Amino acid sequence: MMKRIIALTLIAMLIFPFFAKPALALQNEQAEAIQQFLDEARRISGAPSISVSIIIEEEIHFFSSGTTNDENTLYELASVSKAFTALGILYLEENGFLSTTDSIADYLPWLTFNYSGEPVDMQDVRIEHFIFK
Repeated sequence: MMKRIIALTLIAMLIFPFFAKPALALQNEQAEAIQQFLDEARRISGAPSISVSIIIEEEIHFFSSGTTNDENTLYELASVSKAFTALGILYLEENGFLSTTDSIADYLPWLTFNYSGEPVDMQDVRIEHFIFK
């Protein structure tokens, strides 16, 4: 189920930019497609509600599906950014930009850790340690 939610979110992130017309205005068909996408994502995920705000230039468009809510409704996000970061890293690996077995020092040479008062050899710390362990 979580894979479906992540896949739907990624598809939305990939599709939404293509909705933009040169005038950068949100067309009725685009708004309807976004609303249908949210309704389907909520149905599949079983979430009580989903809300999305899209900003085009300085115009804000708010979409919602499910229980009554508006642009002032608060949601608890928990630690979802970790999943999106991991998904982004796996996407980069799939497209040949990096490998999860690469040393973290290759990408963040300034990053250092100490363990039990001793410095950690950052060449031995792999990207996968931050995702899978």
